[in-house]
Amino acid sequence: MEQSPRQIIEALSALEGALEDHSFALSRVRRALISGEDPLTAIARARVTWQRLAGVQGQADQRLSGPALTIVQKGP
Repeated sequence: MEQSPRQIIEALSALEGALEDHSFALSRVRRALISGEDPLTAIARARVTWQRLAGVQGQADQRLSGPALTIVQKGP
């Protein structure tokens, strides 16, 4: 089944958002470690962030299911 440009854009936007969220969490850990924070504390803080983001990614995964995901996986 062919997807409309709007469906493709929505799927790509959801994927982009999920990637940005994970990048933010990783940057947060890196900054904490550079500043001398205890590694376990930095990871614990990141885990809380990732748990919050998991809900957002779950929503993105729902938008990326079905034919739109196939398009994203196969490319243009």
